Amino acid sequence: MTDQVKPTGLLSIAILGSGNVVGTIISAIALILFSRFMGPTEFGLFSAAFAAMQIVVRLSDMGTNMAAERAIARVYGRDDQLADRLMRVVLYFKLASFVLCLIIGWLLAPWISVTLLHIDNVGLIRTALLLSLGTIFFEYSTIVFQSTERFSMVARITIAQALGKLLFGLIMMWQGMLHATEGLLIYGLLPGFGA
Repeated sequence: MTDQVKPTGLLSIAILGSGNVVGTIISAIALILFSRFMGPTEFGLFSAAFAAMQIVVRLSDMGTNMAAERAIARVYGRDDQLADRLMRVVLYFKLASFVLCLIIGWLLAPWISVTLLHIDNVGLIRTALLLSLGTIFFEYSTIVFQSTERFSMVARITIAQALGKLLFGLIMMWQGMLHATEGLLIYGLLPGFGA
């Protein structure tokens, strides 16, 4: 951010809020279209796998997003080396916790899919576990941008990844190829590309 254009607190809230609202609306439209196109059975598989993906994202976070954003914001601009070190430590922690969740989830995937979710598609659950890395990177990039006062970048990537989900979903629908696995790939990969 240039020195002459520092966002005020209210402007930052407006930028982030509008980006989140627009991104959420676009993502909701994509999900509604996915559910209509896939039908109840296929969308149920997609939803179960998407939920598993979100659980891994939350477990691998363990509260680091909020703590990291505050810690980096406190030192950014005063001690850029420390801010850079904090960003790396947070990234390494997120990757380590993701790997731990992935290993445990991979081993428990047969039990989770059959006993908890009542689906016979262990591969879909394991795919969801792997794809959670895209959302983890997306969330990491948003905390880095927010803590370094690049709020418009957060709004842009939030909207861009939501538009990507919608557009790729529409293309897959048009081609008649949107099923649970393809929907999961769209929702798992695009946040990572946005990051």
